[in-house]
Amino acid sequence: MYPRSDRETDELDRLVTTGSLFQDRIQQAEAALDQAGKLVRQLQQDLRNRADQLAKAKAEAKYHEARKPYEDPQEDIRVATIPGKFEDQAKTSTRQWLWGLVLAFVISLIVNWISSPALHWITAVLP
Repeated sequence: MYPRSDRETDELDRLVTTGSLFQDRIQQAEAALDQAGKLVRQLQQDLRNRADQLAKAKAEAKYHEARKPYEDPQEDIRVATIPGKFEDQAKTSTRQWLWGLVLAFVISLIVNWISSPALHWITAVLP
């Protein structure tokens, strides 16, 4: 090998430095491409999931549209009012039960109040 001049050495250093910078940039580009590939795969999976959900929703809508002519429009009204009727009946039943208890208590007081004098009268009349 022949001796190198300072100019040649500087040129070689620059080429080595430029080459390593170029390799670093290539590695950065590869990493960015890997990330982009992962993102594309995630987006494709999300797109498939949404397409499946859309297909299910379309099938359900088609099913309900096919059943619509056979459904009774009054059925929705009945379904909405029946629970309210049961609640009203439950309230009425509870009120009747409470009034029955109050009435039984009052009648027992009256019977108890009348029974003592009636018992004395009966025992006095019948020797």
